[in-house]
Amino acid sequence: MKSKEEIVLLELYNQKDTDQRLWLEPWCEELELPAGASWKLTAVALGPLASTMVTIEFQEDQVVIYGITNAVMRLYAEDELVWECFKPLT
Repeated sequence: MKSKEEIVLLELYNQKDTDQRLWLEPWCEELELPAGASWKLTAVALGPLASTMVTIEFQEDQVVIYGITNAVMRLYAEDELVWECFKPLT
């Protein structure tokens, strides 16, 4: 369940008939977004942010999301947590 300070950054929909590779940077995480699935990407800041921008890059065989450092980033399918990661500022 999402906390009060957690904000939804993106809603991801895979309208293809096949699974879509989802690459998450700077965590070097690779996930498969199932065909027909809908996920939400959220963030909770853990201090001053270096950036508040999320960048999406569409490639031929995958989608790359460059997330926000110094935040806990989470992916949810419905209300189920699929992925969670934190990358501190360096």
